[in-house]
Amino acid sequence: MLNVTLISQRVQEIHFVNHIETAGKIEMTNRFHFHVNFSDDNRSCRAELYQSAQKKDDPDQLFLSGAIVGIFRLEGMETDQDKRVAHVLCYDQLFPYLQSMLTFVASGSGLPAFLIQKRAMDPNQIVLNHPTPEESLPIV
Repeated sequence: MLNVTLISQRVQEIHFVNHIETAGKIEMTNRFHFHVNFSDDNRSCRAELYQSAQKKDDPDQLFLSGAIVGIFRLEGMETDQDKRVAHVLCYDQLFPYLQSMLTFVASGSGLPAFLIQKRAMDPNQIVLNHPTPEESLPIV
């Protein structure tokens, strides 16, 4: 049976811009990137999550993004399907930490109902051994 345990997590980046002057409903767009590197013995992995939200019609007015890295212990991983399931479980465990940090930053600036959206992942749609982009996460 597959068991995925978060050992440690560390927020690497947070970027925030808030030039909203009036109260009201704001239409947002979201982006996300998630990648998992498995150890050769399949007993641990490193997951990297980047998520951002921005005002749809003017991202220079409101933008929030964050990047977090998590280290996980893996037990019972034997197949490629187990890797796909572990990928999803890593996201499920890492996401709340990033969401909490970004919500804290946003609420401190007067955006009390701001939450980044959790993405639904289907293990069957996960591509294994996909090359990692060589460029770094965007800095805005």
